Amino acid sequence: MEIEISKKTIKLEKELNLVDEFVIDVSKILGEYFNYVIVSGYLPILFGKVRGTEDVDVFIEEVSLEKFKEFCEELDRRGYEILNSKDAEDAYDILKERLAIRLSKEGEFIPNFELKFPEDVWGTRSIKERIKVVLNGNEFFISSIEMNIAFKIYLGSRKDIDDACHLYLLFKKLKHLDEGEIKKICSELGVTPDILKRCKDEE
Repeated sequence: MEIEISKKTIKLEKELNLVDEFVIDVSKILGEYFNYVIVSGYLPILFGKVRGTEDVDVFIEEVSLEKFKEFCEELDRRGYEILNSKDAEDAYDILKERLAIRLSKEGEFIPNFELKFPEDVWGTRSIKERIKVVLNGNEFFISSIEMNIAFKIYLGSRKDIDDACHLYLLFKKLKHLDEGEIKKICSELGVTPDILKRCKDEE
């Protein structure tokens, strides 16, 4: 995997897996209708961590029902469906309740995108501070590495800590990691980043 990093862009070349291809395809549709940001579990996989995932977590900016209906019509034209709603209005109501909708290829369940309107200041901030990824020439947007590490620490499961360590060690090695920002976000979340001191390279 080859990685090139600037302030707001990460370019990488690698062999694509099924989830990468799915993300590239769906992100093209998302980008036509929303500002969005991919967060959480897909990011370690994007940057080389070997583990399975069934869903890709995404925050989308809150839009009008009319624009959301246009998005749903485009999904249908491109062979995608929303799994947990009966129509566009129902899906919009789910989002307005700050719950998630899931979309996938028609007739399939895995992988799927889990879309939500921002639930709090962190979702809004992750969209505002998003960074661009150019994967084998294909563009999409992810949350900052520092924010993702901090939130993985905050979530605190073994899998989340492993994900945080993977990103921390990789970007520290690449000399593109703001540890002060990680500490700042962790402080705002009420957790400590001290666990990162125990991160070890994966075999």
